[in-house]
Amino acid sequence: MKATATRALQVKSTSFATAIISCAVACAGSSRSGDDALGSSESLSAPRCTLSAARNAAVETVSLWAPNHKLHEVSLLECVPVLANCDDELDAEFAWASSDEPLDANGDGHHQPDVLRIDPERVCVRAERQGPKSGRVYRLGVEVADSAGERTEVECVVVVDHDQRGITAHEDSEVYRLTFSAASDRGTCTGEQPDPGEAPPSDAPEPDAGVVYGSIPD
Repeated sequence: MKATATRALQVKSTSFATAIISCAVACAGSSRSGDDALGSSESLSAPRCTLSAARNAAVETVSLWAPNHKLHEVSLLECVPVLANCDDELDAEFAWASSDEPLDANGDGHHQPDVLRIDPERVCVRAERQGPKSGRVYRLGVEVADSAGERTEVECVVVVDHDQRGITAHEDSEVYRLTFSAASDRGTCTGEQPDPGEAPPSDAPEPDAGVVYGSIPD
């Protein structure tokens, strides 16, 4: 896994701050300092690059706005940030995608495909939802493997709200699911296969526009 996140992540998590506060409280009555009081850095944090860490990480949410029918690129690290700097320990790829709205239905603009995989580390998701409904929710499945060959699946959520007046996307039952493979990879968000070494087409969709990141609240 060699992907590098290029967009800022707004992760709604207080685990790091909570850990520091807890440590400050626990160590307040100690007269020891430095490593004697706090222990080594290795003992304060669990290993990050493990299948267990990937499974237990907060589910990331990517929010697309406006619903202008454009395809937006999402990378592995934007979907599962815990995989950052784990190239030597973990290998990961997008395995599947699902949606709670049909591929083509009333009031959604009649564009397709709505999800495609560029390569194992990047997918494109369409900012689209049905007009009469409450918004669209996609799920992106990621298969993660360690050096021993053990595997697990994690996922992130991509939402397209109905509007910005308070009607946020509500997940309904899964309508369809796509399984990705190397044979189905499309090369770009436009679905065109670029020549090796060739620069991306000038009319390729801007991946940064209208994308906000966060975590699903408990």
